[in-house]
Amino acid sequence: MDKVMESLRSAFGPAILDLSQAHGETTVVMSADSVKKAMMHLRDQEGFEMLTDLTALDWLDQKQPRFEVVYHLHSYSRNLRLRVKAGTDAEIDTVTDVWPGAGYMERECWEMFGITFVGNPDLSHILLWDDFPGYPLRKDFHWREDVPLPDNR
Repeated sequence: MDKVMESLRSAFGPAILDLSQAHGETTVVMSADSVKKAMMHLRDQEGFEMLTDLTALDWLDQKQPRFEVVYHLHSYSRNLRLRVKAGTDAEIDTVTDVWPGAGYMERECWEMFGITFVGNPDLSHILLWDDFPGYPLRKDFHWREDVPLPDNR
């Protein structure tokens, strides 16, 4: 993993905001505007063939920017796992052209957190109904006040 980190440092230098290793896991925190290029570099140069998960965190009143998009990568050829994080206030570039399977994960993040993935051709609901008011995984979302019950009769 040290060679991967050296490669990232040389290619992206100041875009890497933090790098840590704990409990056998490596985490890289990057600036949001460099994530897409870093993902392409990790896939093409470092052998991370698969995006296994993409999710987000809401740091309401704890951190700026408010959201953190988290990518979990796996290299089968090198048997390595890597977590990449990028902070955003609600907009970040899509990685669907790097990993087409990211489409559904980005749609879920958009639907649950309201994070727009710029360039994703299909940000539409997959879990909630079309007129759903708000984003249910945001910390400032209140189910009882914000969501009228649907008429399922």
